[in-house]
Amino acid sequence: MTIPMKQAAGLVLFAASAVASSAFAHTTIVKKNTPDEFAVRTDLAGTSSVLNHISIPHGCNDTSVKAMTVLFPNGADPVVEDQEGNPVDPADFFDHFMENNNIVMGPKPTQTITWKRVNVLEGPVPQYSNHGIRDSDVRAFTYHEGKLPTYLLGLYPWRQTYGKIKEEKVCLEKMELRIPIVNYCTRSKRAENRVDAWIGRLTAKFNDPAVVSVGFWPTLDIANPYYDEASCAKAGGAPYYYKVSPSDTDIDHFLPFRNYWPANVN
Repeated sequence: MTIPMKQAAGLVLFAASAVASSAFAHTTIVKKNTPDEFAVRTDLAGTSSVLNHISIPHGCNDTSVKAMTVLFPNGADPVVEDQEGNPVDPADFFDHFMENNNIVMGPKPTQTITWKRVNVLEGPVPQYSNHGIRDSDVRAFTYHEGKLPTYLLGLYPWRQTYGKIKEEKVCLEKMELRIPIVNYCTRSKRAENRVDAWIGRLTAKFNDPAVVSVGFWPTLDIANPYYDEASCAKAGGAPYYYKVSPSDTDIDHFLPFRNYWPANVN
């Protein structure tokens, strides 16, 4: 197999054969390669300009990816669960942050050789988490006008800042950030190679379990720097963590891409 020189020169593309493990079968957030966190991606709350990468190891049923959309759970009405999967009031979740902070702030994508265009989409964010200073922020990215052949691994970087957590929240261990990603491959309305929707649950638009990864999310963990198990126990509390994903309304608004299912159904 001969790879064109233009593609070979791109730092964001690697031969898919270099990744043999089945752990890379899904579109994911690239894990950290550190001695104590080799298998997970953990970033620290309150840190700025953190560089992350999205990893696309294959297309839709061996069909090249023609476009991709990514959404962050930083809206005004995220779906929040505790470690047992029980629903949590978003107001209780946002109460963990300092004023002017949100779980993710100012995501910024990087232009890559794969896509000619990368669009940044803004939307509402919770005013009670940012004290009304901003009522919108970057919510999603769309990558298009390009092609990722199925025999290549795509790595797409972006930077973001994580909100600062209140020091007294010593029982909060971490927050699992769930980032739905959709790879678009063909314009069919029914074929299973039309999209790979890496969304952990079905929605009104993304309603086909044949192409939606029900139960699986691309994720990264945001660790609380003030988590202290001893202080938590002394205060009569117990450790806990949150799982945070965008609302179904946001998923159905930001993730569809023109001329592809589900946007081409009606």
